[in-house]
Amino acid sequence: MRRQLLHPAAAAAVLALLLGLSACSSGADDPDPSPAAASGTPETGSDDSDDGSDDGGLPVGPLDDYIGVGAGAALSTDDAEYLEFEEEIARCMAAEGFEYVPFVPDVDATLLPDGSMTLDVTGGSFPDLPPDEFAARFGYGISTEPPADREEQRDPNEAIVARMSVAERVAYHQALYGDVNTLDDRGYLAGTAMSNTETSCVGRADAGEPTADERRSAEKRAQRVRDSFASLLKRVGDLRDEQLADPRVEAATSSWSSCLAAAGHRGFTELDQPRARARDDARKLLGPDLSGMADADPTRLAALRTAEVDLAVADEACLRDWRRTFRAVKLDTEERFVRDNLEELEAFRTAMAAAVADQE
Repeated sequence: MRRQLLHPAAAAAVLALLLGLSACSSGADDPDPSPAAASGTPETGSDDSDDGSDDGGLPVGPLDDYIGVGAGAALSTDDAEYLEFEEEIARCMAAEGFEYVPFVPDVDATLLPDGSMTLDVTGGSFPDLPPDEFAARFGYGISTEPPADREEQRDPNEAIVARMSVAERVAYHQALYGDVNTLDDRGYLAGTAMSNTETSCVGRADAGEPTADERRSAEKRAQRVRDSFASLLKRVGDLRDEQLADPRVEAATSSWSSCLAAAGHRGFTELDQPRARARDDARKLLGPDLSGMADADPTRLAALRTAEVDLAVADEACLRDWRRTFRAVKLDTEERFVRDNLEELEAFRTAMAAAVADQE
């Protein structure tokens, strides 16, 4: 199961690479994921749905057979291509006057139903539990993660950023990602959502700056297909926005917010906010890279963990109806979209399959 959303300095780089490569491995992906990409949108849970997933996870919709969403990917420290991608970022950052250490975390990445993506540490010590049980024991897995696990995955760039002044951090993040992310008053990335511009160092690396093999011939072929079907893929992206703006989903989001308020957690209006709040609270005690568990006051750490678990349990319970509603809206809108665009969708699927299979 998915456990913890990563938020190291390299997380957006992981996201950018995966969004580029996913079409090679799974057929295609949305060309323009929602601004919540890589956000802490709550994990899909175990409820009484009939969406075809055995854990209440990412709902399968009619479009999946043509476009493909929810394709997971794993990166490890021996992934030569991703290391090359990180090295491209490091060279770009050096040219901008910043130190950046190539870092390849072991992560799983999965697109969620609303278009966001989780980036999750692999090989951790958390048991594989249904989402409600996991929330009851570990909250979101932020302040509850054992320090030893976090040490193995610590991004060296976090220490570099921590030594900077506020102005330097702002300039660093703008060079790395562009000016599209919200920063807090200390210059750190705020919340959990991240994106990047084409002119940022992450964006330039993802755009295919020259590499040893020019970023895989298969990806270039797949990109040509995506370019040819840009209008179709844009409409698919618009469909996701339509799903989230559907009055049924908006009402479900309002009900989710009211449910959390009734449980004593007021003020949340967007699905990624509870996890972001838990992470922000953890940073206040554990530091910006969440590495201070060993030195934290035991009483305050216990209170932090209790608060995280309490919020995560309420969030998980309140999300059940939202998920059911979203699945119904997803099915309705995608069935209509497939009917209206069947010929073009089939052509896209055929072209992408040929591009991926081609061994030229």
